[in-house]
Amino acid sequence: ARKEYLRWFPSLNGSYSLNDSLVARAGYYWSVGRPDFNQYAGGVSLPNTENPPGPNNRMSVNNAGIKAWSARTTRLSLEYYFQRVGLVSVSAFNRTITNFFASTVFMPSPQFLDLYALDPDVYGDYEVMTQENLPTSVRMTGFDFNYKQALMFLPHWARGVKIFANASTLR
Repeated sequence: ARKEYLRWFPSLNGSYSLNDSLVARAGYYWSVGRPDFNQYAGGVSLPNTENPPGPNNRMSVNNAGIKAWSARTTRLSLEYYFQRVGLVSVSAFNRTITNFFASTVFMPSPQFLDLYALDPDVYGDYEVMTQENLPTSVRMTGFDFNYKQALMFLPHWARGVKIFANASTLR
């Protein structure tokens, strides 16, 4: 399989200082996610025929024809900076992904078994698992919270100590 990624992935980012301590940021960007390099090898892993077919004993096929996913993301954030000692920020994003990767399982057809020169009497009852691109878009939304604070009240030798906390939610 031959793959090339010769597309532009533009981004537009901006920030606006609302006052000395408060900054609003907005961004819109495109991104890409390539499949694992192993997908392009086109290999087949066969099940242990001494065990019965099941979820842990099936054929696995790499999909050399899988496409990279691409996403368009909009992100908004608000950051408040404590004078020289820390910050707190909240942000939200919306991402639409096309060609998202998904696993699929199917029973092998006679054509599939013939393609890989597999005996239907031996492998015909074993499921096949592979990756595919979803035909529909996937939408993801999320919120982030970030807090960072320098501990200025500590003795001079510990002045570099900072605390931080992050939280995220995805849907």
